[in-house]
Amino acid sequence: MQQGLETERAARERTAGELEAVRSGHGQMEQLVSEMKAIVERAISAAAAAAARPPAPETLRPGQSMAFGEASRGQGQGAAELVGDARGAEMADALAAAVERLRARADAAAPEDSRPTEAVAQLPSHKHSLSLIGRLRIRRKQRRSR
Repeated sequence: MQQGLETERAARERTAGELEAVRSGHGQMEQLVSEMKAIVERAISAAAAAAARPPAPETLRPGQSMAFGEASRGQGQGAAELVGDARGAEMADALAAAVERLRARADAAAPEDSRPTEAVAQLPSHKHSLSLIGRLRIRRKQRRSR
């Protein structure tokens, strides 16, 4: 009976440690998402500021003439394309930086000792610890994985 209690206590402590690891992982994800949100907000505000600035007027050389409507249409399309390209490039850079930070934190947060080993997963279970349906499902999964 004492051995059963010790086994249960060890299992409870292991589960509590795993739960704490999951909670810290969620906290790190929340922090990353908030950083990404701030990056996106800065990128959107920068793009909006760039779009709000009027484009520099083109000076015509002597001998060139352009109607007012043609000049404004050409500048409007070019500015919109430039803002879109700049916004896309800035977003891509920001997301790439966020991904790198996420990978670095994931590598730092997951020490080798906390990962479950194959031996733990392959412990023989007693026939009465699962229902008949549960045992059949496990056997079917094992057959399919071969």
